[in-house]
Amino acid sequence: MKLDFRLSGGSYPKHFAVGIASDGKQGFVTSFEPQFPTYFATSRLLEITRGEVPVERLDLAGSGAAIAALRRCVAEQRAQAKGADRPDVRADDIPVDPFAPSAKAKRKK
Repeated sequence: MKLDFRLSGGSYPKHFAVGIASDGKQGFVTSFEPQFPTYFATSRLLEITRGEVPVERLDLAGSGAAIAALRRCVAEQRAQAKGADRPDVRADDIPVDPFAPSAKAKRKK
């Protein structure tokens, strides 16, 4: 499906999104370019529409602080990942891409 995303300072018209449903609730997933969090953090409002049909309207007050906290968390996780004494957090029996059609369960040792 195509959705229109409008931030205070710009827009993403006819942006591809995939519809999902879980536990009786409907939603969607999509991706944006790496600069999107900066645009999001500096916007006051996010409006999402499907053509003329409104999907969501979000007040983004406080999102700048949330994005800053997210960036600090990601930076800390990256720094820890580079540490030599960091234990492997992924179990050996979990495939790198468990959703790939060719993924098979690995035998536990």
